[in-house]
Amino acid sequence: MKKIITVLNLKDGAGRTTISLLLASVLAKEFSVKTAVFEQGTGVFDAPAYCGSGFAREGGFDEKLGFSLACGEDPSEAVSGRGCAADVVIVDVPGMPDTELLEMTNIFLIPVLPRADYIKRANYITAALLAMNYPTASMGIVINKNDKPLFSREELGGIFNDAGVLCVIPDMPSITAAAEKGMLCGITLKKEKQRAPVPELAAKLLDMAGKPGAIRSGKAAGARPQAEFFSEKAGYQDVKKSVRRKVLAGLDIVNMEKDALTHPAKKAAIFEDIKKKIRAMLDTEPDAPAAADVREFLLGEIFNEVAGLGAIERFLEDESVSEVMVNGCSDIYVESAGMLYKTGASYTDDASVMRAIERIVFPLGRRIDESSPYVDARLSDGSRVNAVIPPLALNGPVLTVRKFSRNKLSAAGLVKCGSLTVEAAGYLEQAVLARDNILISGGTGSGKTTLLNALSSFIPGGERIITIEDSAELKLEQEHVVRLEARPANMEGAGAVSIRDLVKNCLRMRPDRIIVGECRAGETLDMLQAMNTGHDGSMTTVHSNSPRDAVSRLEVMALMSGIELPVRALREQIKGAIDLIIQQARMNDGTRRVTHITRITGMDNENILMHDVFKICDPAPGQNGHGILKRADII
Repeated sequence: MKKIITVLNLKDGAGRTTISLLLASVLAKEFSVKTAVFEQGTGVFDAPAYCGSGFAREGGFDEKLGFSLACGEDPSEAVSGRGCAADVVIVDVPGMPDTELLEMTNIFLIPVLPRADYIKRANYITAALLAMNYPTASMGIVINKNDKPLFSREELGGIFNDAGVLCVIPDMPSITAAAEKGMLCGITLKKEKQRAPVPELAAKLLDMAGKPGAIRSGKAAGARPQAEFFSEKAGYQDVKKSVRRKVLAGLDIVNMEKDALTHPAKKAAIFEDIKKKIRAMLDTEPDAPAAADVREFLLGEIFNEVAGLGAIERFLEDESVSEVMVNGCSDIYVESAGMLYKTGASYTDDASVMRAIERIVFPLGRRIDESSPYVDARLSDGSRVNAVIPPLALNGPVLTVRKFSRNKLSAAGLVKCGSLTVEAAGYLEQAVLARDNILISGGTGSGKTTLLNALSSFIPGGERIITIEDSAELKLEQEHVVRLEARPANMEGAGAVSIRDLVKNCLRMRPDRIIVGECRAGETLDMLQAMNTGHDGSMTTVHSNSPRDAVSRLEVMALMSGIELPVRALREQIKGAIDLIIQQARMNDGTRRVTHITRITGMDNENILMHDVFKICDPAPGQNGHGILKRADII
């Protein structure tokens, strides 16, 4: 059976193409394995130039190389094109593979330079693969150009979510020279000293590929249960739907949920009774799977749909997943390490998704139906939930869950993950202690609430803090905290309490600091007035793309209050209220970074004057990455 080895990384320069070609040559010439290389990409390809092959773009077999070589954009060519007769296909991918290639891949090989930036990006890859339930047994790390290692092989293994370090390759300038001359596979491999690590790597990969159950199965951390693959077989979903329908027909679901909510002591007994009913019905179902592990997996899926949140339960429990997106019953996506991936999970039908949504909103006193077809809510752990149902959602019910991290990031944690520098974190701590009014600006999912949580840790414990949010997400460490949450209208359309109402009311509650989760409408003017009238040290967030845009957004939202103010008067309010603007951004690789720390310094006629205290600099020439947050006066 053909084996697919995908060689990938998120940062160029780690030797991805070179390792792919050297590995293919060794497999073909020394292990007598029929091998093909497929280089995915557009424009000028590295592989043909490195090998000096004149017809490699057509994917023909090259006697000099000993393997076939093809280039193109479609990874399916690796198995369906002229290289389809190969026993091993090595796919060279510049970035994360698409869904089709992910499904075909047996082994993921990740080349890494022994440098912090390469290690960090490789860790993103392993975390993302684990989130998609690929076990560590399907991943391998190659440390390249390892003349001055930062870590031992054992330490590196721990860094990469326990993915094994298969091979350590020293820096070999002659390989680079041979590649530039188009003689990489024809000349360099003849030198025993330089090629020694590559046969070692080839042997290990062949061993990994030959182990039954090593790929996407087993009990490795993050492994996808082998039973789950039976869910993709014909008839599995029919059995699941049939048993679920029978279980629901024999249960009083409404009263069962009320009992579980109002009598927590009865909850375990109620749920165990449901599992017994499911087991009994599986015993009478003629097409039910016979294997015990598959049957238990099926039981769990049915139980989750009947009594839980269904197919997304395991993603909500997975700490490596930060967001879950349900696009109808058959498409479920997750975000892990800042990247989006489609999962193989699905609901039985749209009714199952609707039940999950109703189960979320029911305890909160919210409703969702055709007259009110969308809702914002939260889970018990604080995770933010948005749901939209037909007729607004054309492809079936849509559910989005932004998970609340159980491990709250502190300022030190933000420094550790690269969002802040030590100097910038120290500056923000002094700003909070000095009672500066702070506005955090950024796009959707850029980490504004996480940063707001981290900054709140600097507030002294003796102060009275009032938090105001649409859905309560902030978790402050201080003892004297009052948490307020807005309320939507009831079924009669009455009883709504807006963020603006809560901001006005909290001024009568003797706050030392007011923290508003997000300003998005008329409450902005009330917040500015509060900051201008003795409530220094307050904080809020706003959606915008730069500090200057944030000021413009404040003007527009303040006018949404319905109070007409001259532009100069409004800008005077903003200048007097806001001391510091922190701009947060989400980068292309999914990382969240603080890009600006900007201080408002005054007015020039009708223009607000701003000064960047910290600003993210451009990478040095020849370097990849995002640059470093530095003081603006030394960039």
